[in-house]
Formats: sequence, structure tokens, C-alpha cells
Amino acid sequence: MWATTVSSAQTSPATPPTAMLTVNAPAFLFPDATRTPLAILPAGTVVVVLRQEGEWYRVRFRDPVLGDRTGYIAAANIQLQPAKPQGPTASPRSGSPRATPRRPVQRPARKPTEPSSISINGGVQTTSRGFAAVSTISRFAENGTLSSTYSSGRPIVFDVAVQGGVWRTVSVALAATGSSEPLEGSLTTKIPHPFFFDRPRTVTGQSADLSRKEVAVHLDGVWTIPVTGSTRVALFAGPSYFKVTQSLVTDITVNEAYPYDEATFDTATSAEATLSKWGYNAGFDISQFVSRHVGVGVIGRYSRASFVFPIVETEEVAIRAGGFQVGGGVRLRF
Repeated sequence: MWATTVSSAQTSPATPPTAMLTVNAPAFLFPDATRTPLAILPAGTVVVVLRQEGEWYRVRFRDPVLGDRTGYIAAANIQLQPAKPQGPTASPRSGSPRATPRRPVQRPARKPTEPSSISINGGVQTTSRGFAAVSTISRFAENGTLSSTYSSGRPIVFDVAVQGGVWRTVSVALAATGSSEPLEGSLTTKIPHPFFFDRPRTVTGQSADLSRKEVAVHLDGVWTIPVTGSTRVALFAGPSYFKVTQSLVTDITVNEAYPYDEATFDTATSAEATLSKWGYNAGFDISQFVSRHVGVGVIGRYSRASFVFPIVETEEVAIRAGGFQVGGGVRLRF
């Protein structure tokens, strides 16, 4: 290993010496390893040594986004480039061309790959999951209609993602989101009359024993934009695989008495079905790291898939899964 002091005998004052990193090393704004690094430089990166301060070197390096930057790197992580030995100066012979000294060639630093990370978020879905359905019910050899309106609130959504660097600022991420919420169904039914054709009775009611569960797995390509050494903005998009479990009202029972001109709502009968389908998602993630490995962030994700659920035999209803979700949580980088 070369000497860890910069000697004026090794280099000309006009040409700062160069050095090569022997390991992946963080560069800091100040000679303090407890701070968040400006960047993580990979082994083999060539830097320009400006001066030595104790166990640190102040160096100039090339940032892939911000250009030339200066910072501090621990001396133990740097190997100084050796200066070429200079022989005794010889007077050039008459008529001989004067040799032109070669300048040291500095290889450009390789752009580092984004580190791997895990994000854990909680949030809400801002778009409604409500929908409407119409189906047929049969009474007294005549068909009636059952109109159902399903209303929902803003369900809590959980989002967990694992991200790994592929090339420079390009990464891939595998994420999973999930939510569960109760639904309320408003029912309007046209019940056939037991004695007369084409004289239906209108019955209204509510069904609260309904629910909706969604789980989605997202495979995304990620482009990360380093704003500062500790702030990252990531844009992502990719396919999603949804699994949705939905309760639907299939029939009702009513209270009625002679002469049966009127009827009132009693109970609703519901059925639950589960379907899976491919969809898509896209969004953003803004992260602020408070230390080298731990940070916080916000995430926004829009996802979508379309389903067709059966209500009764030969009758179906179209339902959309996903929507716009926003939340925040912790970031773990390693």
C-alpha cells in the first residue's frame, strides 16, 4: 500500500495527486462519519486528492447528476497513485526533439448503482369504490328487479415494497398493497304482485352485512432522481396482479299481508365471490434519509383492474379494483 501522506516530492503543486478507492466508500461533506454521506463511491473510483486532514482526505470526485463535487473520504479507503520516478535531467542533444511530458490520465469515476431498500407505508385510498348493480328476482311466475347501490368510504391501505438497483439510477421493485372495508348496500326492489300481473310493489331497504377485500402485487421499473445526498425522488410503473373478494346482494325477503298491495323490506341474501386479474399501476415515492440507512417518505400510487362478478345465474356486474392511494412511512436502505 502506498504511503498515506501527500508529498510535494511526489507530485507537482500544479497537478494534485490522484487516488483510487480500495473499497466502496462514503464521501462526506465534513470529516465526520456520523453524518449522512454525499454519495457512496464504488471501489476502483479515481478521485483527485486536494489535501490531507488527519485520517481524512479532502477529494474531488465526479457525481453522475451534480458533476464535480468535493468531500471527505477516510484515508484507510484510499490508495494514492504512485508518481513516476524522475531520472537525472539530461541536456538534450543539438537537433534532438525535446520530449513532451505526459499528463496523468484520469479515468472517469463509474456511476454508482442505487442501493437496495425496503419501504413500509400506511395510507388511504382517495377514490371511491362504490358501484351499482341490477339483477332479476322471480316471484309468482313473474320477474321483478333488484337494484343495488354499494357505497364505500376511504379504506386504509397498507403498502410494502422491496427495491434493488439494476443499473445506475434504474431499479426494480416488488410491492404488495392490501385493504379491507365494509360496504353498505341500498336496495330498491320491484316485487311482483301475487294476484295481478304488471302491478309490482316497490320495496326499499338497506344491507350492511357486505364487505370488500383487495390484495395487489406490483412489479415495477423504478427511475430514481437523486435531489441531494439524502433526498430521493422515484418514479415507478408496471403490471399488477389483483385478488378481490366482493359481497353482492342476490335476493331479498319481504313482509306482506292480504290483500298484498304493499310489502316492506325484511332481510337481504348475499353471496361472496373471489376473482383474480392482471392490471397496472404507476406512481411516485419521495424519500428523505436522516441517516445512512434510515429515512422517511411519502408515496402515491394509482392502480387499476376491471372485474366482472356474477350476481345470479346469467347476470353480472362490472367492478373496478384499485384507485389512487396516498400514504407515508419508513425507508430502510442497505
